[in-house]
Amino acid sequence: RIKGKSDGPFNALRFLDPTTLAGHTEILHSGSELTFWKTNQPDPLHSLPNGSAYDLSLHPDGHRLLAATYVSGGASGNGAQKRHRENYPPNKTALKFISLFEKPAEGKK
Repeated sequence: RIKGKSDGPFNALRFLDPTTLAGHTEILHSGSELTFWKTNQPDPLHSLPNGSAYDLSLHPDGHRLLAATYVSGGASGNGAQKRHRENYPPNKTALKFISLFEKPAEGKK
């Protein structure tokens, strides 16, 4: 079960270790949610909003996750994009790095 509203598929799933799974849900209009589970629990451990992601890659150090996300360039579907292309920036991809661990408190390493 996910915390947010999802009206689409999971675009990416990645095991972070044998007992922890990360997944990206899809929400209409390029919204998404990055969700984490312990494999022995039905409810999510943690979730955070993020743009639509189509792939998740775990860094070899196991401390960072890379999400290739879709960034919408604006409105679409009304035909105005063809007539007024200068007003509609193109869609793009953004690479987001997600730290899987909290930052240490100030003064601690």
